[in-house]
Amino acid sequence: MFSQSYNINLPEDVVPDSARAFVDVTGNVLGPAIQNLNSLVSLPTGCGEQNMVKFDPNYLVLDYLSDIGKLTDGIKSEAIRNLNTGYQRELNYRHYDGSFSAFGESDGEGSMFLTAFVLRSFYEAQRYITIDGSLLTSMQDWIISRQQADGCFPNIGQIIDTGIQGGLEGEKNKGAITAYVVASLIISKYQNQTVITEALSCLSNNPPANPYETFLYSYAEALSGDNGDAQNLIQQIKPRAITNDGMEYYRNNNGTTATNIETVAYAVLSNLQIGNSKSDVVPLVRYLTSNLNPQGGFSSTQDTVVGLHALSNFAKLVYKDPDNIQVSISGGLQETVQITENNKLLVQRNMVSQVPSTLNIQAQGQGCGLLQTSLRYHTNTPPEQNKFRLNVVGDCIGPDCKQRKITTVVSYIPAGKIAGMSVVQIKMVTGTVPDRDSLDQLTANPNNKILRTDIEDNQVVCYLSEVSNYDMQFSFNVEVVIEVSNPQPGTAKVFDYYAPENFAATTYSFENLT
Repeated sequence: MFSQSYNINLPEDVVPDSARAFVDVTGNVLGPAIQNLNSLVSLPTGCGEQNMVKFDPNYLVLDYLSDIGKLTDGIKSEAIRNLNTGYQRELNYRHYDGSFSAFGESDGEGSMFLTAFVLRSFYEAQRYITIDGSLLTSMQDWIISRQQADGCFPNIGQIIDTGIQGGLEGEKNKGAITAYVVASLIISKYQNQTVITEALSCLSNNPPANPYETFLYSYAEALSGDNGDAQNLIQQIKPRAITNDGMEYYRNNNGTTATNIETVAYAVLSNLQIGNSKSDVVPLVRYLTSNLNPQGGFSSTQDTVVGLHALSNFAKLVYKDPDNIQVSISGGLQETVQITENNKLLVQRNMVSQVPSTLNIQAQGQGCGLLQTSLRYHTNTPPEQNKFRLNVVGDCIGPDCKQRKITTVVSYIPAGKIAGMSVVQIKMVTGTVPDRDSLDQLTANPNNKILRTDIEDNQVVCYLSEVSNYDMQFSFNVEVVIEVSNPQPGTAKVFDYYAPENFAATTYSFENLT
């Protein structure tokens, strides 16, 4: 029997009646993802990597449901539509030489990481949509033309994923990007075995420096068919495993939450690829599911893509196991939920009637189930600034205040540290819209670190190449299109793209209205 209690608490400054809590119960670890294919993570999609978070999960879900014989016409239609849209959008980030990068031709060169990422994704997706075969060939050719004499692949282009850069513990290990690239070549059925063999030699000559690299290496070795080396890597890192509440996971020094999730996902993929048992990965899967967001994704792009890949492979393994589980919930919610063979793919949502409260969960029976609690609320004050400082000010720039300006100042707090690619999101005050020309001027200025600006749902999204300890200031104009009496303040947020838990949020208004 499973028995656990969860406290649902609220902060002191919560907005009255704004709290909503739910308990979701399903017999399928992919259930939330299948239900929320279009909203797995709360991220903008203005760069070549972010776009893929709305691409890859679709073919993973199609593979899973096809394999278990439960693919419906509705899900198939939605997933294929998403794949076609993502495919066309991703082509905007392709270079003339066949490579891909975060912002396409506006970047100086293609990215080794993103090209390898797109290669494996497009290859897998061609089971469901038409992919131009010459695109796959040109990506493979671009990648192998840059293989070095020692068999390694270089970190060419902007690397957004901090884990792929290697050196989470202060070293620059070129084996990490090589492991990722060789895995993509194997997945895409690249035929020149010499290239593969030399890349694997690079891994042997550049030992992994941390758990993330170890499992990335192990997965590449497993894909190549070398189960012995893959298993040895798994066993070597096992003493660093952290076990708690039936979970197993690994921490990387200076690693982000997203990197730690990727680490465990690669651990699952490696174990399953070499044929290890279900019992070997269940504790790892428990850790992954404990980090799912309410939509079924994780915090960012790579952890969501790799995490869902791991969960889908596990879900295929356990689907044939019979399910007959009774879940009893008491406290803030009185409910009994049954998971059976007939409803194991459904996500059964139950609203908690009392918030705050304590939920007492008991489950008994046989099978695999996922129970997830989620809590949403509004507060009267922005959350405490965490790692970033953010200040946003609105001003009038015309006598009638029809023309206005928003000025943003952002910096990174940890002394001597620099945040990698970061995103600033500024929601417009009701009745105002951003001026596209002034946003374009931000990216046209070579002194700015603003790589791209987008407007999504009347929200300005700015992609910054980095944020340092020094204040970075930028401004853009907005225009009043509808006069609104006493509008609510606008909201703004900055976050590290690959460590979204590092963020700052604030509000702003136009104080000098006349």
